[in-house]
Amino acid sequence: MFSKTCEYAIRALIYVTRNSPNGEKVKIKDVAEGLNSPQSFTAKILQDLRKLNFVQSVKGLNGGFYMTEKELNYTLDDIVRAVDGDRLLDQCTLGLPECGGDYPCPIHHEMKPIKDRLKKTLKEYKLSRFLEDKSLDTTFLRQ
Repeated sequence: MFSKTCEYAIRALIYVTRNSPNGEKVKIKDVAEGLNSPQSFTAKILQDLRKLNFVQSVKGLNGGFYMTEKELNYTLDDIVRAVDGDRLLDQCTLGLPECGGDYPCPIHHEMKPIKDRLKKTLKEYKLSRFLEDKSLDTTFLRQ
């Protein structure tokens, strides 16, 4: 559904969120291992997320990535839109420019409730939820 970059961006942010309580730094190597992702790919994604202000970083021997209260308030919707844009969530599933309630594509009425539910879910999930919700301790991020 999301691009591979977006999937890994979300997973990386969840990993950093869950592994940097109180501003502790998480190394790229640890994130890559935690996600079972190539280190260079993970590094690029985290650097891009840093530029987009979704995560903080400190360079150097004791450096790494971490979250502050500001970053913990971002939602999955914010991340998806920043990484993949709004095509999946707001545009026609078939890519038709005129699609809408008044001029629907053949699957518009079937896809609209699915997209509405997806948008609602993505907006409900703040990164802080992955830190606070202890029931998520049994979930995993690796493939």
